[in-house]
Amino acid sequence: MVRKNEILGSFSAGFGNRGSTDLINGLFVAFRKLRVKPPFEFVSRGSMGVESKEIREIFLFNGIPKTRKNHKDFFCVGQALSKLNSDEIGWVAQYLADGKNHLFPKEAKRAIQLEKSLNLSCP
Repeated sequence: MVRKNEILGSFSAGFGNRGSTDLINGLFVAFRKLRVKPPFEFVSRGSMGVESKEIREIFLFNGIPKTRKNHKDFFCVGQALSKLNSDEIGWVAQYLADGKNHLFPKEAKRAIQLEKSLNLSCP
């Protein structure tokens, strides 16, 4: 069974101290890229990426201990995504959620480039 807090803690440890919107978009990208069925519900927010009320509430009300040991793959994806800015993470999340439907052509092109160039391998 996937423990939600362990995934959140491992991803956060690699991703760093970013806002909850970046964190939610980044986690969505991680689930898609790792081909893991998310234990959270995500909804599209257009060019701003995706939203998860459950993840937002977990981070607002429960301190999540950051640790790399529980889910190293999520830690590594967090590290890779930490190099992107907020817009880029949102565009990649939206592209993976709905394709190019809610992105301007320039955003869609950049999202495709970023998604293909993400190096998610762990050292």
